[in-house]
Amino acid sequence: MTPDLQSLYDVVEATWPPAARTDLGPWVIRDGQGGGKRVSAATARAPVCPDDLAAAETAMRALGQAPLFMIRDGEDALDAMLESAGYGVVDPVNLYVAPVAALSQDALPPVSTFAIWEPLEIMRDIWAEGGIGAGRIAVMERAPFPKTALFGRHDSRSAAVGFVAIHDHIAMVHALEVHARHRRAGMGRLMMRQAGHWAAGAGASHLAVVCTQANQGANGLYVSMGFTLVGQYHYRQKDEAMTKPEQTTALDLPMVDPLPEATQKYFDICQDKLGMIPNVLQAHAFDIEKLNTFAALYNELMLADSGLSKLEREMIAVVVSSINRCWYCQVAHGAAVRQLSGDPALGEAMVMNYRVAPLDARQRAMLDFAAKVTTASATIEETDRTALRDVGFDERDIWDIANVAAFFNMTNRVASATGMQPNPEYHAQAREG
Repeated sequence: MTPDLQSLYDVVEATWPPAARTDLGPWVIRDGQGGGKRVSAATARAPVCPDDLAAAETAMRALGQAPLFMIRDGEDALDAMLESAGYGVVDPVNLYVAPVAALSQDALPPVSTFAIWEPLEIMRDIWAEGGIGAGRIAVMERAPFPKTALFGRHDSRSAAVGFVAIHDHIAMVHALEVHARHRRAGMGRLMMRQAGHWAAGAGASHLAVVCTQANQGANGLYVSMGFTLVGQYHYRQKDEAMTKPEQTTALDLPMVDPLPEATQKYFDICQDKLGMIPNVLQAHAFDIEKLNTFAALYNELMLADSGLSKLEREMIAVVVSSINRCWYCQVAHGAAVRQLSGDPALGEAMVMNYRVAPLDARQRAMLDFAAKVTTASATIEETDRTALRDVGFDERDIWDIANVAAFFNMTNRVASATGMQPNPEYHAQAREG
C-alpha cells in the first residue's frame, strides 16, 4: 500500500530534523542552523489567524532566520492569509514514493556505489561543491538511525553522494548530489538504486524523495524509475526578504526585473541550499553579464578542484578581509569558516587575529603569505614562495593562494566602497561547536 501524504510529511521531518523545534501557539517553530528551508520553515499545527502571524515572525527572527513558512496540501486558508500579508511562493516541491522491491530487484554494478556511515572527506567535498555545507551535514548527523550516506564512483573517480534515513519503514533520500563532471552518466539513477538496496536491507518497505518542481531533470528521472507522485508542498516568504536589491548596497542599482530564467534558477538554488540569496549576488544583478562574470570567477577560485581545501580558501578570504576591515566579507566568510571547520572559535580567531588561532605550519605559512599579498605585495620575494614550498605547497597551490588573496582584496574594496551589507542569516550560522 502506497504511503499517504501525511506519512511522507512525517518522514521528511523525522529523517531531516531541525536542530530544535518549539510549539508556539498554533505554530511549530524550527531552528534550522543553516540546514536549509526544510528545517527552518514554520508550520501550522492548528488553525491560524492574521493575529498569530507576528509571533511566528518574531520567533524566527530571534533565531537569525528570515520568516519562512511551509504550506502543505489542504492548508489553503493559511496559504491565502500569507499571500495577503505579502508572502510570495518559493520552491514548490514534489514528494515521490516507490516500493523498495521494485528498486532493489536487479544487482548493482560492482564497485560503483556504496552505503557508508560516517561520510568520507571526499564525500563532504562533493556536497560542498554543490552548496551542501556544514549546516546540512549537521542535519544528517543528528538524524536518528537507521541512516547511511551514499557514495558513487564513475570512471574510477568519486562522482556522487547522497543521504538516506528511515522512519516508520519508509526510507527517504536527501542531499543527492552528482559532481558536475559526472552528470549525464546515469549516476542519479544508480544512486537511487543503491538507496533502494540499502533500504531493503534495513527493512524499509518504500523509498521516498522530495524534488523541487523546477528541477525537470530530477522529476523526469524519478517518474521513469517508477516513483509515484503523492503530493506537494511549498514555502512562502516575504517578497522583500527574497529580493531587496535596494538594501544590499548604498547605490541605487536595482536588479534586472524580471531576471533571466537562468539567473532566477541560480538564485532559487541559492535560496534552497543556503537559505538565502547572498547579497553580493543580488548587488551584481543590475547587470547580468557582470553577475555571471563575478560568479564564474568566484566559483572557479573557491569551489573548483585545487590543492587547497575549501576551508583553507575560506580562511584566506577571512584573513584578507580582516586586514582590509571589510564588513561584508568578514561576516559572510567568517560564517563559512565556522561551518566548514565545525569550530566557532576558529572562525572568530580568523576574523580578529589569525595569529592567535591553533594553526598548523601549513596553514600559518599560507595565511602569512596571503597577509603579505594584502599589505605589501610588491615586497614578496622568492624566499616567501620558498616558505610555502617548505610546508608542502606546490607551484599550482602557490598560484591559487595568490589568486584567492588577490580576488578578495578586490572584492573587499568593492564591498566597502559600495556599502554592501551582509545577509542577517550569516550572523547566527554555525555558532555552536
